[in-house]
Amino acid sequence: MCGILGTLPASNEHSFKDALSLLMHRGPDGMRVLNDGNKISLGHTRLAIIDTSEEASQPFTYEHLIVVLNGEIYNYIELRKELIIMGYTFRTQSDTEVVAASYLQWGAACLQKFNGMWALAIWDNKKEELVLSRDRFGKKPLFYAFAGDKFVFASEMKAIIPFLDSIDVADNFTWMAQNIFAYEATDMCLIKNIKRFPAAHYAYFRNNKLELEQYWNTYENIFKVPDNYEAQKEQFGSLFSDACSLRMRADVALGTSLSGGLDSGAVTSIVNYLSKQDTILNLSKQSYEAFTAYIPNSSSDESRYAISLCQQLGIQLNLVGIESDKALKDINEGFYHFEELYHTPSYPITEVYGALRSKNVAVSLDGHGADEMFSGYRNFMFLSFMDSGFNLKKVKEITQTYNDTFSYAGSQHFDKRNPLASYFKTYLWYNFFYNDLNTNNIPQVLRKEMIKKMGHLNYGLYILFHNTILPTLLRNYDRYSMKHGIEVRMPFLDHRLVSFCFGLPWQSKIRNGYTKAIVRDALKKYVPENILNRKAKAGYQAPLDNWMGKDWRPFLIDTVNSQDFKGCTLIDSKRIKNDVDNFYKRDKPTYFASERLYRSMVPFFWEQGFLKKIKDKSEKIRCGMNYK
Repeated sequence: MCGILGTLPASNEHSFKDALSLLMHRGPDGMRVLNDGNKISLGHTRLAIIDTSEEASQPFTYEHLIVVLNGEIYNYIELRKELIIMGYTFRTQSDTEVVAASYLQWGAACLQKFNGMWALAIWDNKKEELVLSRDRFGKKPLFYAFAGDKFVFASEMKAIIPFLDSIDVADNFTWMAQNIFAYEATDMCLIKNIKRFPAAHYAYFRNNKLELEQYWNTYENIFKVPDNYEAQKEQFGSLFSDACSLRMRADVALGTSLSGGLDSGAVTSIVNYLSKQDTILNLSKQSYEAFTAYIPNSSSDESRYAISLCQQLGIQLNLVGIESDKALKDINEGFYHFEELYHTPSYPITEVYGALRSKNVAVSLDGHGADEMFSGYRNFMFLSFMDSGFNLKKVKEITQTYNDTFSYAGSQHFDKRNPLASYFKTYLWYNFFYNDLNTNNIPQVLRKEMIKKMGHLNYGLYILFHNTILPTLLRNYDRYSMKHGIEVRMPFLDHRLVSFCFGLPWQSKIRNGYTKAIVRDALKKYVPENILNRKAKAGYQAPLDNWMGKDWRPFLIDTVNSQDFKGCTLIDSKRIKNDVDNFYKRDKPTYFASERLYRSMVPFFWEQGFLKKIKDKSEKIRCGMNYK
């Protein structure tokens, strides 16, 4: 995991290095720049994970190719063996060299062979053309811009901004602030004239044009799964175990950011089991530890489950204390590294990844992606009503599963005393929500085809996975972890497993009163029973009701009365000040009220923490750009 930067044509070396240095948090193990004459500048900040030798540093030259890679190709060992048979030779043990040889052999078709996460650039100095690519689901970020006479690309916006003629917020900034889960899967950015490179695409840059091509579409690659549930469990278990074993390949220590829920618990349990086997190739022999946030006296604290899991598995657990005063001090720095907008603070999660780094753990195997494939969120399981044919017995079972999973006040949908009224209410809700799903830029003909093939539940989860929630969370966790130079690997997002899981019927996901049924049933022999059977779902989030309701009160009142706040054009400062006044008139603000208020203030925090700071840094860098 690293940071990459490139410009065509080449840039002033001193200024280019200054811009690249803005990505040093992503790659604290080294920084290198390589120019191909005046044609291109390529830069890389390195987080050394596989083959940590100097010879494997990037930009990496292989014959007439120069490669910069942010990410990992987990099946590089198998690809390397295949290429050796074809006559290729290798001087390192790195996956980067395998990427280069693969591109020489197969061209852009090599991307279909990669099992991993990546944002990469390959410069062919014979053809004088650049190819860019991003992994199937957008785990690794990539941005680009046409800045004056240059084409610029980088892992984060902050490295591109110094090359822009002016630094302005996007024209549709307000829309993005109001739709925080809607813009990550598009090319829209908060900074004007910067675009996001799309997931599952590659592009050639030639003749000053970027020619984009999509190389992967999950819908077109959905597996035909066995009809028998027992066979489904066996296949899921095999795929998940292999996905974990591939992601254990590293020459550095492994760890886990453990929430205490089923998803991260499943990953931790399988990795713990596999780490004791002798079949894992290129596995770090250092200790495997877990890290979890400890937030006492908070509904957000799940440390007791993490403690129980690690005690049963015999894993070292590091409890990371989360304190409100430190979270408050981190707001500006947090937004500088984050660059984006989100409705909760990043501090609890970034602090956990900071704890990994403090113990020299550089890789975290986490459970992201399961919620979006197995209906881990509120309301989405109701999409299975249509799949069940609105059978009253099944509707009652689905709704009771919902009630057991989301048991907090106000979430109960099915009243046993009045089942017909509850049935009618959920039927109306389903139709309203289903219509909302129809607005996700998928043509009606294709939508009908997808629903016929996948079912209503899978269609809704597909939208979550590719268009809304998961792209946003993948972006978030990249920034959370890379703030401290931590690589996050996600076994649930192995593309083979994704293709399998979207082929599963709804009954394999919601079954016998449980969500994520096939995960629970397939992994029974690995995951402790109390974690496996845990129904209640809580978010891995900051305790905003505690913080904003009490500890942050003086800060928030001072903030809304400050001149900077009143002068911020990205918010309605008068309305928010009035909201803050009303917020503190309540006896005990709820979490949802706290989150709404924080979300309304986020553009101001973003302006103070990111925009102003990057403008200052960019101005200093630009001063040297005119000197050769």
